[in-house]
Amino acid sequence: MIKSHPFRRARMRQVARYLSGVFVVSVGATFGIRSGAGAAPYDALLVTLTDRFGTPFWATAWLVQIVWVAAILRAGGRIRFGALLHSLWFGPIMTVALAVIPPASGWAMSSLYLTAAVVGISVGLWLYLGAAFVSGMVDTLFDTLSQRGDFRNSGIRTVFDVACCAYAWIGGGPVGVGTVVIAFGVGPLLGAISRSTLHPSSWRGIRLRPGRLVPESPMELVDTTEYSLFAHPSDT
Repeated sequence: MIKSHPFRRARMRQVARYLSGVFVVSVGATFGIRSGAGAAPYDALLVTLTDRFGTPFWATAWLVQIVWVAAILRAGGRIRFGALLHSLWFGPIMTVALAVIPPASGWAMSSLYLTAAVVGISVGLWLYLGAAFVSGMVDTLFDTLSQRGDFRNSGIRTVFDVACCAYAWIGGGPVGVGTVVIAFGVGPLLGAISRSTLHPSSWRGIRLRPGRLVPESPMELVDTTEYSLFAHPSDT
């Protein structure tokens, strides 16, 4: 009987954790969209663009990546294949989830959907960030702008998320109280479940100490793909 190499088994577990996290985040984000009470800012932008141009959700998600690639190159940044591939996972998975998960009917179902969104996004982030693979294209853009310009990362993210909400609201997209619930729910829950294991050094541009948030700005909205990687203290 041939035994697999320990490194290979560890790598397979890492990949499995990463893919599981991407799937869970995508499903959680879809529950936010289907809640009828408001989705996360970036998801609301994608839904609004999808409705306006009549493209499939996955196609909208992919086409928007072209904008981020162009913006990164324009700002003098570099495109990492891993970051691009990471960002391309979510559109197709959410397209399937949108076809399977029905819209919420009534406030009780909407509340359950929002709870599922917050828990799903938080647990999914804990899974794929813990795999220590890559961050998304928008995160790369923000990091590039922060490094090349005189801008704070958290400020860039806040402006971006507010712009997403504004466009979605004007276009009749899914912006509402649910957006606020997801925004203020994911951060604390992610911090709670990662307190004893992952200890993220930053989240959404906010510097973190082990087990608690230390905000740099009064308000941070949540996007399902824009989170910084982190290392466990034992790895440093």
